[in-house]
Amino acid sequence: MFNVLLCSLGLFLFFVGCASVQSKPRVSVLDLAKYSYQHKDFKKARLFLDRALRKDPQNPVAIYYQAKSLIAEQLYSQAIQKLDKVIALDQNFRQAYLDKALCLASLKDFKQAKQVLLTSLRLFPPDFKTYYNLGVISLLAKEFAYAQKQFTLAISLQPNFGPAYLNRGITYLQINDVEKALQDFNQAMFFLTDDPQVYYNRAIAYEQSQEWNLALADYTKAITLQPDFGFAYNNRGILYLKLHQIDLACADLKKACELGTCLKWQQVQTERICLNDAPLRSVFGRN
Repeated sequence: MFNVLLCSLGLFLFFVGCASVQSKPRVSVLDLAKYSYQHKDFKKARLFLDRALRKDPQNPVAIYYQAKSLIAEQLYSQAIQKLDKVIALDQNFRQAYLDKALCLASLKDFKQAKQVLLTSLRLFPPDFKTYYNLGVISLLAKEFAYAQKQFTLAISLQPNFGPAYLNRGITYLQINDVEKALQDFNQAMFFLTDDPQVYYNRAIAYEQSQEWNLALADYTKAITLQPDFGFAYNNRGILYLKLHQIDLACADLKKACELGTCLKWQQVQTERICLNDAPLRSVFGRN
Protein backbone atom coordinates (compact mmCIF):
# COMPACT_ATOMS: atom_id res chain seq x y z
CA MET A 1 0.00 0.00 0.00
CA PHE A 2 2.78 2.43 0.86
CA ASN A 3 4.71 1.88 -2.36
CA VAL A 4 1.66 2.58 -4.48
CA LEU A 5 1.00 5.72 -2.47
CA LEU A 6 4.53 6.96 -2.91
CA CYS A 7 4.42 6.34 -6.65
CA SER A 8 1.16 8.22 -7.01
CA LEU A 9 2.41 11.15 -4.94
CA GLY A 10 5.65 11.17 -6.89
CA LEU A 11 3.68 11.49 -10.11
CA PHE A 12 1.56 14.20 -8.52
CA LEU A 13 4.62 16.25 -7.63
CA PHE A 14 6.08 15.71 -11.10
CA PHE A 15 2.91 16.75 -12.94
CA VAL A 16 2.40 19.84 -10.78
CA GLY A 17 5.85 21.05 -11.71
CA CYS A 18 5.78 20.12 -15.37
CA ALA A 19 2.21 20.20 -16.65
CA SER A 20 0.50 23.42 -15.69
CA VAL A 21 -2.22 22.83 -18.27
CA GLN A 22 -3.55 19.93 -16.18
CA SER A 23 -5.72 20.44 -13.15
CA LYS A 24 -4.08 19.49 -9.87
CA PRO A 25 -5.19 16.14 -8.48
CA ARG A 26 -6.79 16.41 -5.07
CA VAL A 27 -4.64 15.03 -2.27
CA SER A 28 -6.31 14.46 1.07
CA VAL A 29 -4.84 15.37 4.43
CA LEU A 30 -4.66 11.64 5.13
CA ASP A 31 -2.60 11.10 1.98
CA LEU A 32 -0.19 13.78 3.19
CA ALA A 33 0.01 12.07 6.58
CA LYS A 34 0.84 8.72 4.94
CA TYR A 35 3.46 10.39 2.76
CA SER A 36 5.07 12.10 5.76
CA TYR A 37 5.07 8.84 7.71
CA GLN A 38 6.70 6.95 4.83
CA HIS A 39 9.45 9.60 4.73
CA LYS A 40 9.95 9.28 8.50
CA ASP A 41 8.75 12.81 9.19
CA PHE A 42 6.65 11.68 12.15
CA LYS A 43 6.08 15.15 13.56
CA LYS A 44 4.52 16.32 10.32
CA ALA A 45 2.60 13.06 9.98
CA ARG A 46 1.04 13.61 13.41
CA LEU A 47 -0.03 17.13 12.45
CA PHE A 48 -1.78 15.86 9.31
CA LEU A 49 -3.34 12.97 11.24
CA ASP A 50 -4.70 15.34 13.88
CA ARG A 51 -6.29 17.41 11.10
CA ALA A 52 -7.80 14.29 9.53
CA LEU A 53 -9.21 13.10 12.86
CA ARG A 54 -10.72 16.49 13.66
CA LYS A 55 -12.71 16.08 10.47
CA ASP A 56 -13.52 12.38 11.10
CA PRO A 57 -12.67 11.20 14.65
CA GLN A 58 -13.65 7.60 13.83
CA ASN A 59 -11.47 7.20 10.75
CA PRO A 60 -9.72 3.82 11.27
CA VAL A 61 -7.02 4.53 8.68
CA ALA A 62 -6.00 7.79 10.39
CA ILE A 63 -5.94 6.06 13.78
CA TYR A 64 -3.90 3.23 12.28
CA TYR A 65 -1.24 5.66 11.09
CA GLN A 66 -1.21 7.24 14.50
CA ALA A 67 -0.32 3.78 15.81
CA LYS A 68 2.37 3.35 13.15
CA SER A 69 3.98 6.63 14.19
CA LEU A 70 3.98 5.46 17.81
CA ILE A 71 5.54 2.15 16.76
CA ALA A 72 8.29 4.02 14.92
CA GLU A 73 9.06 5.79 18.21
CA GLN A 74 8.94 2.45 20.10
CA LEU A 75 5.91 3.54 22.13
CA TYR A 76 4.38 0.09 21.88
CA SER A 77 1.81 0.25 24.70
CA GLN A 78 0.32 3.46 23.30
CA ALA A 79 0.34 1.96 19.81
CA ILE A 80 -1.59 -1.09 21.03
CA GLN A 81 -4.33 1.19 22.40
CA LYS A 82 -4.66 2.82 18.98
CA LEU A 83 -4.65 -0.53 17.18
CA ASP A 84 -7.37 -1.88 19.49
CA LYS A 85 -9.48 1.12 18.52
CA VAL A 86 -8.82 0.44 14.81
CA ILE A 87 -9.95 -3.17 15.22
CA ALA A 88 -13.05 -2.08 17.16
CA LEU A 89 -13.97 0.28 14.30
CA ASP A 90 -13.09 -2.14 11.49
CA GLN A 91 -12.67 -5.82 12.32
CA ASN A 92 -11.48 -6.47 8.76
CA PHE A 93 -8.41 -4.22 9.15
CA ARG A 94 -5.97 -7.09 8.82
CA GLN A 95 -2.73 -5.14 9.18
CA ALA A 96 -3.85 -3.85 12.56
CA TYR A 97 -3.79 -7.40 13.93
CA LEU A 98 -0.28 -8.01 12.58
CA ASP A 99 1.07 -4.76 13.99
CA LYS A 100 -0.58 -5.36 17.36
CA ALA A 101 1.09 -8.78 17.55
CA LEU A 102 4.48 -7.27 16.77
CA CYS A 103 3.96 -4.59 19.44
CA LEU A 104 3.13 -7.28 21.99
CA ALA A 105 6.20 -9.25 20.95
CA SER A 106 8.33 -6.14 21.38
CA LEU A 107 6.99 -5.96 24.93
CA LYS A 108 7.88 -9.68 25.31
CA ASP A 109 4.25 -10.69 25.70
CA PHE A 110 4.72 -13.59 23.31
CA LYS A 111 1.67 -15.55 24.46
CA GLN A 112 -0.74 -12.70 23.73
CA ALA A 113 1.05 -11.85 20.47
CA LYS A 114 0.58 -15.42 19.32
CA GLN A 115 -3.14 -15.31 20.18
CA VAL A 116 -3.60 -12.14 18.12
CA LEU A 117 -2.03 -13.78 15.07
CA LEU A 118 -4.12 -16.94 15.51
CA THR A 119 -7.21 -14.71 15.63
CA SER A 120 -6.06 -13.15 12.36
CA LEU A 121 -5.72 -16.60 10.78
CA ARG A 122 -9.28 -17.43 11.83
CA LEU A 123 -10.69 -14.20 10.40
CA PHE A 124 -8.75 -13.95 7.14
CA PRO A 125 -7.42 -16.25 4.41
CA PRO A 126 -3.93 -17.61 5.21
CA ASP A 127 -1.03 -15.45 4.08
CA PHE A 128 2.72 -15.83 4.37
CA LYS A 129 3.21 -12.70 6.51
CA THR A 130 1.00 -14.02 9.30
CA TYR A 131 2.71 -17.41 9.32
CA TYR A 132 6.13 -15.74 9.19
CA ASN A 133 5.37 -13.40 12.09
CA LEU A 134 3.94 -16.32 14.05
CA GLY A 135 7.21 -18.14 13.41
CA VAL A 136 9.32 -15.19 14.58
CA ILE A 137 7.27 -14.77 17.77
CA SER A 138 7.45 -18.50 18.48
CA LEU A 139 11.21 -18.45 17.90
CA LEU A 140 11.56 -15.58 20.38
CA ALA A 141 9.44 -17.57 22.84
CA LYS A 142 11.77 -20.58 22.29
CA GLU A 143 8.95 -22.71 20.91
CA PHE A 144 11.26 -24.08 18.24
CA ALA A 145 9.17 -26.93 16.80
CA TYR A 146 6.15 -24.64 16.41
CA ALA A 147 8.31 -21.88 14.89
CA GLN A 148 9.79 -24.28 12.34
CA LYS A 149 6.28 -25.33 11.27
CA GLN A 150 5.16 -21.70 10.80
CA PHE A 151 8.23 -20.77 8.73
CA THR A 152 7.60 -23.82 6.56
CA LEU A 153 4.00 -22.71 6.00
CA ALA A 154 5.21 -19.20 5.09
CA ILE A 155 7.68 -20.66 2.58
CA SER A 156 4.95 -22.84 1.04
CA LEU A 157 2.96 -19.68 0.30
CA GLN A 158 5.94 -17.48 -0.67
CA PRO A 159 8.92 -19.63 -1.78
CA ASN A 160 11.06 -16.57 -2.61
CA PHE A 161 10.86 -15.00 0.87
CA GLY A 162 14.45 -15.09 2.10
CA PRO A 163 13.84 -14.11 5.76
CA ALA A 164 11.69 -17.22 6.26
CA TYR A 165 14.61 -19.46 5.23
CA LEU A 166 17.00 -17.45 7.43
CA ASN A 167 14.82 -17.72 10.52
CA ARG A 168 13.96 -21.36 9.92
CA GLY A 169 17.70 -21.98 9.70
CA ILE A 170 18.16 -20.23 13.04
CA THR A 171 15.41 -22.44 14.45
CA TYR A 172 17.24 -25.56 13.22
CA LEU A 173 20.42 -24.28 14.88
CA GLN A 174 18.55 -24.04 18.17
CA ILE A 175 17.66 -27.74 18.00
CA ASN A 176 21.18 -28.70 16.79
CA ASP A 177 20.09 -29.78 13.31
CA VAL A 178 23.12 -28.17 11.65
CA GLU A 179 22.67 -29.87 8.28
CA LYS A 180 19.16 -28.47 7.78
CA ALA A 181 20.30 -25.09 9.12
CA LEU A 182 23.04 -24.90 6.49
CA GLN A 183 20.57 -25.85 3.76
CA ASP A 184 18.27 -23.00 4.79
CA PHE A 185 21.09 -20.45 5.11
CA ASN A 186 22.34 -21.39 1.63
CA GLN A 187 18.81 -21.00 0.27
CA ALA A 188 18.41 -17.65 2.03
CA MET A 189 21.51 -16.37 0.23
CA PHE A 190 19.72 -16.59 -3.12
CA PHE A 191 17.35 -13.87 -1.90
CA LEU A 192 19.43 -12.02 0.72
CA THR A 193 22.78 -11.84 -1.05
CA ASP A 194 24.16 -8.93 0.99
CA ASP A 195 22.55 -9.58 4.35
CA PRO A 196 25.20 -9.85 7.09
CA GLN A 197 22.82 -11.87 9.28
CA VAL A 198 22.83 -14.73 6.78
CA TYR A 199 26.63 -14.94 6.79
CA TYR A 200 26.79 -14.56 10.57
CA ASN A 201 24.36 -17.40 11.24
CA ARG A 202 25.90 -19.63 8.61
CA ALA A 203 29.26 -19.03 10.28
CA ILE A 204 27.79 -20.32 13.55
CA ALA A 205 26.56 -23.42 11.73
CA TYR A 206 29.98 -23.98 10.14
CA GLU A 207 31.61 -23.54 13.55
CA GLN A 208 29.30 -26.15 15.04
CA SER A 209 30.38 -28.45 12.19
CA GLN A 210 34.05 -27.67 12.97
CA GLU A 211 34.49 -26.13 9.52
CA TRP A 212 36.78 -23.47 10.94
CA ASN A 213 37.97 -21.82 7.71
CA LEU A 214 34.44 -21.57 6.32
CA ALA A 215 33.23 -20.10 9.62
CA LEU A 216 36.03 -17.50 9.63
CA ALA A 217 35.24 -16.56 6.04
CA ASP A 218 31.56 -16.01 6.84
CA TYR A 219 32.24 -13.99 10.00
CA THR A 220 34.62 -11.84 7.94
CA LYS A 221 32.01 -11.38 5.21
CA ALA A 222 29.40 -10.37 7.79
CA ILE A 223 31.82 -7.76 9.19
CA THR A 224 32.61 -6.48 5.69
CA LEU A 225 28.90 -5.97 5.04
CA GLN A 226 28.27 -4.45 8.50
CA PRO A 227 31.45 -2.98 10.01
CA ASP A 228 29.75 -2.27 13.36
CA PHE A 229 28.59 -5.89 13.81
CA GLY A 230 29.85 -6.45 17.36
CA PHE A 231 28.58 -10.02 17.68
CA ALA A 232 30.45 -11.05 14.53
CA TYR A 233 33.71 -9.61 15.88
CA ASN A 234 33.06 -11.36 19.19
CA ASN A 235 32.39 -14.77 17.62
CA ARG A 236 35.34 -14.49 15.25
CA GLY A 237 37.55 -13.53 18.18
CA ILE A 238 36.41 -16.57 20.17
CA LEU A 239 37.13 -18.78 17.16
CA TYR A 240 40.59 -17.26 16.79
CA LEU A 241 41.16 -18.12 20.46
CA LYS A 242 40.15 -21.69 19.76
CA LEU A 243 42.65 -21.76 16.88
CA HIS A 244 45.40 -20.23 19.11
CA GLN A 245 45.64 -17.10 16.92
CA ILE A 246 45.93 -14.84 19.93
CA ASP A 247 46.85 -11.52 18.29
CA LEU A 248 43.83 -11.73 16.01
CA ALA A 249 41.59 -12.93 18.83
CA CYS A 250 42.49 -10.05 21.13
CA ALA A 251 42.04 -7.49 18.37
CA ASP A 252 38.57 -8.83 17.53
CA LEU A 253 37.42 -9.13 21.13
CA LYS A 254 38.57 -5.60 21.91
CA LYS A 255 36.72 -4.30 18.83
CA ALA A 256 33.60 -6.21 19.86
CA CYS A 257 33.73 -4.52 23.26
CA GLU A 258 34.10 -1.11 21.63
CA LEU A 259 30.88 -1.95 19.78
CA GLY A 260 29.07 -2.95 22.98
CA THR A 261 29.73 -6.70 23.29
CA CYS A 262 32.21 -6.87 26.17
CA LEU A 263 31.71 -10.07 28.15
CA LYS A 264 34.40 -12.18 26.42
CA TRP A 265 36.87 -9.26 26.24
CA GLN A 266 36.53 -8.77 30.00
CA GLN A 267 37.02 -12.50 30.53
CA VAL A 268 40.24 -12.72 28.52
CA GLN A 269 41.61 -9.73 30.39
CA THR A 270 40.73 -11.29 33.75
CA GLU A 271 42.39 -14.54 32.64
CA ARG A 272 45.41 -12.53 31.44
CA ILE A 273 45.10 -13.82 27.87
CA CYS A 274 44.84 -10.25 26.60
CA LEU A 275 46.04 -7.23 28.55
CA ASN A 276 44.80 -4.08 26.85
CA ASP A 277 46.69 -4.14 23.53
CA ALA A 278 49.24 -6.80 24.55
CA PRO A 279 48.19 -10.45 24.17
CA LEU A 280 49.96 -12.94 26.41
CA ARG A 281 50.87 -15.66 23.93
CA SER A 282 52.49 -17.81 26.62
CA VAL A 283 49.03 -18.78 27.93
CA PHE A 284 48.89 -21.28 25.07
CA GLY A 285 52.51 -22.33 25.43
CA ARG A 286 53.86 -19.83 22.92
CA ASN A 287 56.91 -17.63 23.31
